[in-house]
Amino acid sequence: MELYEDSDLTDLDDSGDEFQASTSTSQKKPGVGLNTTKRALKAPRATTYTAQAIFEQIHNQDIDLDAEYQRDVVWPDSKQISLIDSIYRNFYVPPVIFATKTHEDGSETKICIDGKQRLTSIRRFMDGLVRAIMPTLPIWYR
Repeated sequence: MELYEDSDLTDLDDSGDEFQASTSTSQKKPGVGLNTTKRALKAPRATTYTAQAIFEQIHNQDIDLDAEYQRDVVWPDSKQISLIDSIYRNFYVPPVIFATKTHEDGSETKICIDGKQRLTSIRRFMDGLVRAIMPTLPIWYR
């Protein structure tokens, strides 16, 4: 029986290729199973930083914004100002993604994978290179 006449999906056939649950009662050996993947990435960790903490990490070179695959800074001042305004208003700002490089001394450098334009905007604002335009009147939701 076909699902729909114009469907790209096909019905299951009776060839026996369907998943069969294991009927084995033997126990697996310790250490064998899903945790044996070699060269897997470490589990991601989500962390929240203040703008001040990000600024300090960039200036201390704990965050690398210039990975070889990163484009140059392309956001105009107007877009950077809008980001700063969003931060001041507690609007949602998408997360920044880092790869972490651990050095022999145990210190870490965060390499920016996604978010260079946002991080650069924060750095430039805190360096006094971009100003925030704050309204003088209260903002009301209509």
